[in-house]
Amino acid sequence: MNALGSLICFGLRQVIDLPAEDVLRFLQDRLSDHSQRLPKALARANDRSWKALALALGGDGWLDRLKGWVSSDADERGFRDQVRTLLGGAALPAADAAFRQSCLAELHTLRKAGRLKAEAVTPSDLAGQTGALRRYADAPGLVAGAQASVAGVAAALAPEAPNLSRLLAASTGGDPPLLAAAFAFFFRREVETDQELATGLMYDGQRQLFASQKDMLARLEQLSASQATALGQVGLALDGLGERFDQAVEAVLAGLDQVRREIRDLREELVRRLTEAGMQRGEVRPHHSFSIRGEDEHRAVLALLARFRQLPADEQRRMPDLLNGLGKLQLGTGDFGGARESFDRAAAAAADAAAKAEARFNAYRAALEQRKWDQALAELTEAAALAPGRFAPFPMQRYEPKRILGAGGFGTAFLCYDRHFDEEVVIKTLHTGDLDRGIDDVFREARMLRRLSHPAIIAVRDCEYADPTAKARPYLVMDYFPGGTLEQFVELRGPLTPAQLGIVAAQVARGMQAAHSQRIYHRDLKPANVLVRKEGDQWKVKVIDFGLALRSQTIETSMARASSHESVQGRSVAGTVQYAPPEQMGRLPGIKPGPYSDVYAFGKTCCYALFKTTEPKSRHWASVPKELADALERCIEQELEYRYPSFDHVLSALEAIVRVDPPPPTATNTTVIPHAATYDTESNVWNLCVSKDFMSCR
Repeated sequence: MNALGSLICFGLRQVIDLPAEDVLRFLQDRLSDHSQRLPKALARANDRSWKALALALGGDGWLDRLKGWVSSDADERGFRDQVRTLLGGAALPAADAAFRQSCLAELHTLRKAGRLKAEAVTPSDLAGQTGALRRYADAPGLVAGAQASVAGVAAALAPEAPNLSRLLAASTGGDPPLLAAAFAFFFRREVETDQELATGLMYDGQRQLFASQKDMLARLEQLSASQATALGQVGLALDGLGERFDQAVEAVLAGLDQVRREIRDLREELVRRLTEAGMQRGEVRPHHSFSIRGEDEHRAVLALLARFRQLPADEQRRMPDLLNGLGKLQLGTGDFGGARESFDRAAAAAADAAAKAEARFNAYRAALEQRKWDQALAELTEAAALAPGRFAPFPMQRYEPKRILGAGGFGTAFLCYDRHFDEEVVIKTLHTGDLDRGIDDVFREARMLRRLSHPAIIAVRDCEYADPTAKARPYLVMDYFPGGTLEQFVELRGPLTPAQLGIVAAQVARGMQAAHSQRIYHRDLKPANVLVRKEGDQWKVKVIDFGLALRSQTIETSMARASSHESVQGRSVAGTVQYAPPEQMGRLPGIKPGPYSDVYAFGKTCCYALFKTTEPKSRHWASVPKELADALERCIEQELEYRYPSFDHVLSALEAIVRVDPPPPTATNTTVIPHAATYDTESNVWNLCVSKDFMSCR
């Protein structure tokens, strides 16, 4: 502990009326606050206390020798006169001039060595001792605490400054020690002259603080009463201090009123902004990301944050609802890191489980936007534990989430352990608000796909609501297929050859043909929704995410937003529009999506697999057989009269152009446990193949 620690602890204990366990947090907030008001006030009060003591010890002859250190501040001179009166008492050894000069020389040496600086005292140094001190509210207790604190300083300085230590430890006959009186006086002056500091420190105990210090000054006045000459000077000084005390109390009370008005105005402005953004009630949702777009709105959110951060730290902790609301606005502007920090603070400060759970869920959404899957799962797990009926994404008592595999426009994918069947499955939670169809239709098609059981279509095991009664939080349970997406394969290994495309495309076309036979349309066929794995010379292909298409309004809104590609939903939309047929995008009025729509997306997918672009040029077409180029052009025709109407025609064309393996015999899907597999972070599909080295899978 720094030599001044006990003195500063005593001074701080006059303004900290908290249990011992809360003192460390208080000191860490106040001493590390960006304004540094409290550390600076403590440092100045400490420095001025030693200066006043030096003035009193030095006498008039020493003033010239101490120029540059001792200031001419009126408060220091006034307190010097009071201290000199005390030093003149017979009970003090300081009456001897030589002793006083020795004390002053030691004091000067300590100052030069930095032993008298308050800055060296840290929050952790102070917390234990400050928390242990009782609050000295009565005069005898106040003096006893002051004597104990100064005795600690004297003991710490004794090896280096024996004379000064003796002076500091000298009995004052039941009166406050000189150093404690000086520190209390100057610390109080710092608080009186800094309204913001006073507001922060004395919100709940202002009157007790000044009552305690006023008692100390009253005892100084009584001590000097026996000396008639000094009595008038001390009395006038105390009268002035009393007036300043009343003024300080009035200033603090006015400051508190200002804080209350600011909180009220801040809350009203926050509610208005949240209402305009559609985020006033409930947890945040995927479409809220980047929903606040205008520069004026961005500046308004930043201004709200700045106003909130100017409030005292303890006031901020008392308002978790404001923190949660500010986090929503930050997420709306795309500040996902700042939003998550606000949500975490709101969760830590919330008193009831419901508010804490909502803040944790909001932090989960912010972490998803950052692609921080482990942190997102931790936030969601805590939210579900606090409020399972509201935030559990699926029956977690059966499906144990192992990790988040990715998030996309339709939902979030989890790798889970199925406790009933002792195996791993993939669960996709669905965002119903942005789907172009009702969830009942999605579930109906999922059941049909389960009965279809086609080898080129990922198997759906189950579909249900996490809350069946309210039909809330739907999810799908699917087989685990270890393989990378066609998109990833092309990105890593380059375009496929025409022969390779024929094998892969034929499997996709057969899967689509089978689905269309049951009137099940994909609506979002693209390379990110085609999984591939190569086992020797054999290619395994799975089409995923049938029937999960975004509403056209969601797509248009996302495309219109600045920086929307940086959000989960925006990235998903960007991947969809490159493959979506014109009728699905509303560019062919009166034409509804049908089998020909998936044919168009299939053709665009094949173009990407062959050329690594969805908009091939003449040079691209010239690099492949003319028959293949003609067939693919027929697939991606804008006008329906020129486009293949179904996958029956597509397969006929493929079989006539490239070698196509015969369709495999009817078989049930099987799950292969991979050596290493992860999930595509953008499109919600499995990546990596059964080999440990994905680059060797071609």
